[in-house]
Amino acid sequence: MIDGRTEQNIDRLRAAYLLVDRHATILATEVTKLKQRIAELEGRELTQAELELPLPEVLEITIGDQGNGQPGEGEDGPATNGAGTEAKPRRRGHGPRPQPKLPMVYERHELPEDERECAVCGGTVEEMGDQTDDSEEITVSERIYKVVVHQRQKYRCACNANVVTAPAPARLVPGGRYSNDFIATIAIDKYADNIPLERQVDRMARIGLELNSATLVDQLHVLTELFEPVWRELYVWVHDNEPVINADETGWPFADRAGRRRRTAWCVSSPRAVIHHLLASKSGKVAQSLLGQYEGIVVADGYQVYETLARAEGKAGFDLANCWAHVLRKMRDCLETEPDRAKEALHLIGQLYKIEAEVEGPFPGDERAQAQRAELRDTRSREVIDQIRDWGFSQGGLTRSDFGKAVTYMLKRWKGLTLFLSDPRIPLDNNHAERSLRKLVTGRKVHYGSRSEAGLRIAEVHYSLIDSCRLNGVDPLAYYRHLIETRLADPQAIVLPHEYAATLEQ
Repeated sequence: MIDGRTEQNIDRLRAAYLLVDRHATILATEVTKLKQRIAELEGRELTQAELELPLPEVLEITIGDQGNGQPGEGEDGPATNGAGTEAKPRRRGHGPRPQPKLPMVYERHELPEDERECAVCGGTVEEMGDQTDDSEEITVSERIYKVVVHQRQKYRCACNANVVTAPAPARLVPGGRYSNDFIATIAIDKYADNIPLERQVDRMARIGLELNSATLVDQLHVLTELFEPVWRELYVWVHDNEPVINADETGWPFADRAGRRRRTAWCVSSPRAVIHHLLASKSGKVAQSLLGQYEGIVVADGYQVYETLARAEGKAGFDLANCWAHVLRKMRDCLETEPDRAKEALHLIGQLYKIEAEVEGPFPGDERAQAQRAELRDTRSREVIDQIRDWGFSQGGLTRSDFGKAVTYMLKRWKGLTLFLSDPRIPLDNNHAERSLRKLVTGRKVHYGSRSEAGLRIAEVHYSLIDSCRLNGVDPLAYYRHLIETRLADPQAIVLPHEYAATLEQ
């Protein structure tokens, strides 16, 4: 029996290690087989994370350890860092992140024949059945382009009166040179990853495909024509089915032949869909065309247009819920000039967010989550709201300072800021719409906006569908492939992103 604590012979230690390692490998293999067998009996598949065996914790001995107490502690208590203060324990890594969506490829590595001599006895090492020492490596396969020649077989009858040709695959452009996947990828690269067409052309050239950006624009026009009815139906679905929506707007550069002008990117979002519109302005008339007929609750910032629409006589019936995040930002801007009062306000508003965080899962959640949120809001959140209101009214004699404007902003919109207490589906803020605009804003920087009316239409269609895919956990390219195939087979077919996501869950 070798004592690893006292043995000094390196060869004996190595031999003992190899023996222990062999037995550990055998046991690990048996454990994996048993896990797989249990999964088969339960009728499910194992994930990569379940296949991995947990690693034993490593005990670290710090300087000053005398070997008499607990690891990391000397005779006089916890180990110190030499300066008389308690040493902080070293943080352990979180380990490799499982990648269950990636395909697994196995590469076998074998010892050369001339390296199979045993280092202990001089004999020959033999293969240990199917036992291997496995380690993972994440790599990348380069994108390639290839020319596919579709050879459609011709047939004729012996009478020579009839010739039939095998049908060609359904194509976005009948007889066109670019595949459906190729066209879908152009849109995904530009509007999901914000890669301008010129950069796509450069990348294609490095791989061997030579074309120009005008060709890519032509393909986007064709794809957008097929998808535009889906985008319009998504807009209708949101207005007819979502009881609460978020709304926001930002600028969008637009330069046609008449010169540089500015458009407005409007965003209407819900937990299941995002609709982008690139319109002439952010005027009340434009807002009326988007939201005037909506019956429900609109969550928005303090832009006057929303408040005007909500108060308009004869309106269809939307109520305005204002955004607490905007109040937070205004109070943070006052930390330098009014640190004490601003901190008090930030603390109180922060309590609202802490209460909301007690409901786990995505917002708004199922009926159980909404019931829990409704109860919390009706009790604890309402108490905090009363404290914030009393605090606001106690800040008498408000001047025209930034702090005075922040308090006035809050009190002026008090009805909209407290509407969330009555409905667990109303979020505290408008961050959902702001996040939905994030990709579009990035695209604004790298694409420099749009240069034609057709370009505006292409952008709003694809940003809407791709962002809706993200909300529903759907791969945009997979959705585009499905939508192209479905609409080419039936031009009247409409499959919205959340509907496609539901089919994947079945």
